[in-house]
Amino acid sequence: MKQTQKGFTLIELMIVVAIIGILAAIAIPQYQNYIARSQMTTGYSTVRSLVTAAEEMVQRNIDPSLDPAEQGFVGLKTDASTLGTIAITTPGANTKIVFTYDKNVTPAVKGKTLTLVRDNDGLWSCETAGGLDIRYVPDGCTNI
Repeated sequence: MKQTQKGFTLIELMIVVAIIGILAAIAIPQYQNYIARSQMTTGYSTVRSLVTAAEEMVQRNIDPSLDPAEQGFVGLKTDASTLGTIAITTPGANTKIVFTYDKNVTPAVKGKTLTLVRDNDGLWSCETAGGLDIRYVPDGCTNI
């Protein structure tokens, strides 16, 4: 009577483990890049949502060092993000909204800043600083 083989051989199992290892070696760094990009984009969208309130502060000539909630800007909090802190500086033509990634972020973006700057014409531009890798810079920003 002929016996049939049941199960996998050792070499077949080793090949499967090797393939999984290769996929993991590629996937984990890509996932880290994805996380860093998503954190930068989240910070950008958070700061971008404050442009209207900051523009109103400029138009009303309100000192940005004052608590925005006391000035009637509901929802404008400098500690609202879980990724970093927000600062609004220099009222007038050169108003800046600075997002510093200093909380729960990956090492690739830790300590980096994203700044929205208002020019004399009232247009806002985005800049990043701190040696940020170009791969993580959100669309519409420049890397300094």
